[in-house]
Amino acid sequence: MNLRSPRIFTKVTKSAKLTPRDWDDIWVLTSEFYDVEREYAEAELRRRQSIAMFRMDDVLLGMAAIDICPTEFRGRSLLVIHTSHLLIREHWRGRNLVQKLGARTFFGARLRYPLRPIYWFYDALSYKSYLLLPRNFRTFWPRYDAPTPEPQAALIDQLATQAYGPAWRPARGVVVRSGQRRGGWPQPPLSGANHNPAPIRAMPPATRWSACVR
Repeated sequence: MNLRSPRIFTKVTKSAKLTPRDWDDIWVLTSEFYDVEREYAEAELRRRQSIAMFRMDDVLLGMAAIDICPTEFRGRSLLVIHTSHLLIREHWRGRNLVQKLGARTFFGARLRYPLRPIYWFYDALSYKSYLLLPRNFRTFWPRYDAPTPEPQAALIDQLATQAYGPAWRPARGVVVRSGQRRGGWPQPPLSGANHNPAPIRAMPPATRWSACVR
């Protein structure tokens, strides 16, 4: 008799290659977190390069969208790892799924772009997602105990403008979207991210809270 606990498997798939079953599972998960139309949610996700799915016994426990984006900033060539739509069912949090996916994504990007500084850019919808930063990184922006340095603030603004267009509100540091998170309005988080050990360099992200307008 096999008494081992079922394993959680992480699979990263190009969004264009997701199956109808995958999209059905993604919609069920998304609808647990957001009051949003399926057509809108899928259209947003189809714009992303890849979707990571955390499964156990073929059940979708969580997911994240990932884009690997070479970019230029003030004459420097950078690589940006942009993650969004990070959703994990509550019972399965605290298992380092995001950290393991982050390491896997970083090392894959480093192999493809060995000489570019790598930045992680993501949006935080609540203080819980923001806590990824102080719990895992030595340096990150924005932060509560120090102002964001001008170069990092400018990079966040450039990346957020490219990613969110007019939905980005630089003066407030938030992104407004049409799709309301279930459970009401979260506190406006700080957000941003960076990295700490030498190979990765700093990784700033943009911020977002679900100030959702239709």
